[in-house]
Amino acid sequence: MRWQWKFDPHLVGYGFNAFFLGVHPYGAMSVSAGGVNFDTKPWLKRTSIVNPANNLCIGDSMPKSDGFWSSSLWWPTSCMDAKASTSKAFEGVDSIRHFQNGVALFNDGHAEARRDANINPPVDPSSGNAKGVINSQYWDPYDRARR
Repeated sequence: MRWQWKFDPHLVGYGFNAFFLGVHPYGAMSVSAGGVNFDTKPWLKRTSIVNPANNLCIGDSMPKSDGFWSSSLWWPTSCMDAKASTSKAFEGVDSIRHFQNGVALFNDGHAEARRDANINPPVDPSSGNAKGVINSQYWDPYDRARR
């Protein structure tokens, strides 16, 4: 897809960790991966984030193939590996812009450049595969996979 930055929710180039931090206006959702249930609610109190320095808020994103809603990072379909992704949605932190790094802003206010393997899951969590919980500590504000 040819992409040109545009200030709208579709081609803005940055995404919000919407599945966990703000799924509103949609209702509660749930994904199970590796035997761990990840439930979300339309609203999240930021004071409930277990480790703000480890929790992704905003990151580089790439346009989705349909051209819509590229302003969200959607954890259930966040695998960025074309061979491993079952959804082919690629809604994780895009790591091709900055010398194979994606820039992520965390909930404590700091930003880091990270390689794909250090922020995104190696498979889509929505697949249910246990590998889907890898790196979930950066996405899930409750860090359920490590508790």
